Amino acid sequence: MKRTALSIIPIAITLFSVLSLMSVCRAENWQLLTTFTGQETTYTIAGPFYVPTDEWRLTWNYELKYDSDFAHFESYIFREGEYTQPVGELVGIGRYDRNGTTYIHEGTKEYYIRIRAAVKNYRIEIEYDSSAPSTPTSTPTTPSPSPSVSPTPTINPTPEPQPQPFPTTLVIVSVITVAVVGIGLLVYFGKRKR
Repeated sequence: MKRTALSIIPIAITLFSVLSLMSVCRAENWQLLTTFTGQETTYTIAGPFYVPTDEWRLTWNYELKYDSDFAHFESYIFREGEYTQPVGELVGIGRYDRNGTTYIHEGTKEYYIRIRAAVKNYRIEIEYDSSAPSTPTSTPTTPSPSPSVSPTPTINPTPEPQPQPFPTTLVIVSVITVAVVGIGLLVYFGKRKR
């Protein structure tokens, strides 16, 4: 009876580990929506742009004009028509904090970005997760011209979406590791019983 109970424990641990890994290793299908680039900007408004799902991210980077700690790059993401409460921000200061990724967990609306920068050039890529749910709240409207104090960022055309592969290697290695640990426990408890 004890031997049967002991052999069930590693099997339960293995099953639990595999199921939890599969939920963590969710395949995300990031698709490029648009890209904003600019040079030596002091203040710019980029957009509006429509986000079709509830999961999206902004990946950004900038190059320094001079090798200095005084470089400054900040951008705030707002819903179209709202100007007081940003839904996300991108902030980089100095020579060490020159890139990052910001995730936004709402969508199916139009947004714009206020960009304030003192750098040589910058790039912001906006991607959405095509596997994420979308809860439409309004239909996209035709973009209207936005005021700009300095040069407007260049909007690059969206390339063909490239799906990212599911990380099967991570799952396989995890399953093998859990199986080896489970067998080791069986052998250990079997020898201990004798």
